[in-house]
Parts: sequence; C-alpha cells; structure tokens
Amino acid sequence: MALTVNFSVASNITTPTVITLADTSTGTDGTITQRRVYLQKADGTYLTPKGSTTDYITWIYADNTIAISVLDQDYALNITVQWLVSSTIIYTKSTLAEFNNYAVTYRIKLLKAQASNPRFINSQNFFQVESNITTYIDGANSAVSIAGDIDLAQLCNEKNKVIIANPKLVY
Repeated sequence: MALTVNFSVASNITTPTVITLADTSTGTDGTITQRRVYLQKADGTYLTPKGSTTDYITWIYADNTIAISVLDQDYALNITVQWLVSSTIIYTKSTLAEFNNYAVTYRIKLLKAQASNPRFINSQNFFQVESNITTYIDGANSAVSIAGDIDLAQLCNEKNKVIIANPKLVY
C-alpha cells in the first residue's frame, strides 16, 4: 500500500517552548530515509533550535514523534514536513497551527490573582486586560482554525505579548 503522508501537531501548557509532531502517515514507502520539518513564521522566516545552520529541523525517520524546543513566545506557524529519499523530496504536507500557551498561562495567572484577591473583581483595568487577553487568544485560534490567516493570528499573539511584557497594565 502506498504511503499517505500526514502528521499531527501538539503543544503542552506545562512546556510552552516545545512543539511535538507525530507522524500519522498510513501505508508504506520503503525508500523514505528521512524527514525535514520547517516552522515558518508569519514574516516568512523560520524557527529552528539554537545553533541550527539550516531553515529546517531533521526528523529521524525511525522516530514516530519529535519534540522541538523553539517557542520563545506565542506563534502562528506554517508547519511543513517533507519525506525524503536521500536529499530528494518525495512527499510534502503542510498545516497552519497556533501556539499560544504563553498567553493562556498568563491568563490563568490573572484568574488566580482575581480569585485570591477580591479587590480585583471590581477593578475595571484588571477586567479589561483579562478580557483583552481572552479576546486575542480566541482571535488567534479563530484566525488559524476558521480563516487560515497566519498574519491575523500573529497580530493577536503580538498584542498579548505586549500585555504579558507589561504587568503594570494590569494592576
């Protein structure tokens, strides 16, 4: 049976720097020797681990999963996996994915602060910042899953990055 390439993408809130890919391809192609992963940002540049000299990450073909530690903030990424024979690309599959664990973690931190300190419940500024974060998280997710719009998703991520970097906005 011929190879039908596919992969899944995941991230975990406890390790927001890591993207995990799993090869979910079906069938076989005994000629495949390696895979490459490209993580393309909205501006067209690529995320790679520190010290990398290429735009891609090599994914050993014998391994069904790969954990890539590259996220230093929230990103919308075009993820492309290539299946190769030596250096010849045989198959390619791409998907757009949103990674916003930094903003989600910050929002949870704000919710905990609000639950433990009743004075925040009536703070208009606190509520507005929390609402903005929630809106941008939802916006980034919708931009990717509904509109397929990496630029809009990254714009939402950048808005949350500003909020996270400026805690004075909250209190």
